[in-house]
Amino acid sequence: MKKKLVLTACLVIFLIISVCIFYHRPLQSAKIMITSDIHYLSDKLHDDDIAYQYMLSNSDGRLTQYCDVILSAFIEEVLQQKPDVLIISGDLSFNGEKLSHQDLADKLHVLYENNIPVLVLAGNHDINSTRAASFFENRYDVAENINQQEFVSIYNDYGFLQAESRDSSSLSYMYKVNDDLYIIMIDSNGYGQNYLQQESYNWLEQQLEYVKKQNAKAITVTHQNIYAQNELLVFGYQLYDGDKLKDLLTKYKVTLNLSGHVHMQHYIKDKLTEISSSSLLMPPLQYGILEFDGGYDYYTKQIDFNSYCDNHDIDDDTIRNLNLYAKDYFINHSYKRGLLRLEEIGCDQATKELIANVFAQYNYYYFSGEPFDYHEYENDAQIAKELAGYVGKYIEIITSESEIDFTKLKIKR
Repeated sequence: MKKKLVLTACLVIFLIISVCIFYHRPLQSAKIMITSDIHYLSDKLHDDDIAYQYMLSNSDGRLTQYCDVILSAFIEEVLQQKPDVLIISGDLSFNGEKLSHQDLADKLHVLYENNIPVLVLAGNHDINSTRAASFFENRYDVAENINQQEFVSIYNDYGFLQAESRDSSSLSYMYKVNDDLYIIMIDSNGYGQNYLQQESYNWLEQQLEYVKKQNAKAITVTHQNIYAQNELLVFGYQLYDGDKLKDLLTKYKVTLNLSGHVHMQHYIKDKLTEISSSSLLMPPLQYGILEFDGGYDYYTKQIDFNSYCDNHDIDDDTIRNLNLYAKDYFINHSYKRGLLRLEEIGCDQATKELIANVFAQYNYYYFSGEPFDYHEYENDAQIAKELAGYVGKYIEIITSESEIDFTKLKIKR
């Protein structure tokens, strides 16, 4: 009798284990492509005359003049890689021009036609912008901008229509990638003030609770940064309520937030890790790839303009080598901006030029996210730290992170 009971118990345990194994669903992986801060400017809003060239010369080193070919080459790579979803984390337009938004949406339509989901998020440059403008001859004229409703109307096929849930008080929404992964696009503009309204917090917590009940994971996306990616880039860059948002996300064991806004490739790794994607128009003209398998494997990839030129019979050495051109262009702009920042310091012109050169070289590596050997510029950097105030502090921060490769990151399960 005792032997029969033991055998029966063993059989029951075996059956329970078998049923559990049979019904255990294998984890669903996902491949996500990520870009940010496209700042697309419609070619209907400019010529190549004085006003446009002046705007370019006073920019931050973005390749606005090549935005159309950069975006076209990028979209072609998205089509080739066939990700489960493409995320664009804000500042879609140059400065909120309606024509720029409409033309960008038209260019993205080929992805929609090929069943590649695109999730867009509004940035601080996209809605109700007072800086929307056109550039013709020597004139800078106000251009038509858009409001929140028009943003949704233009980009309805790129996240809003496919959303599992939408926040009634903002442009936030949640998208289901698969049974194991959700993406929550968080509108962090707060009517231009870089924060979330309380109604949005209420909605967000409801979504996080839902994901938890599904035994799934959530990736969140904001335009502005939850963390200060650089201690000198806080006001206007970091969310005013970043700590509050971080606390809510960590409460629900969210381990990854994606952002942009500062235009540089960077991350801060903590209980909540935040990856800030570089602008698509900034060197080295790269985008992010995130592979999900319960954990996250993130890395960047530069756009292959050589292949793009071959595919389209483009005979233009600048476009073929646009990654290198972008680097030189950015360093040159950084050098000029460095000199402007150094106008008030008390040293001779030769020393100012030396410091500006160090600033420009460091700035390229910082924005690209690439590690570099700072020893090549060590003596000049020391002069900058001693004499150059803000620029010196900026160089000191970059030096402290120079060995970190911000273009790749693994987050374990």
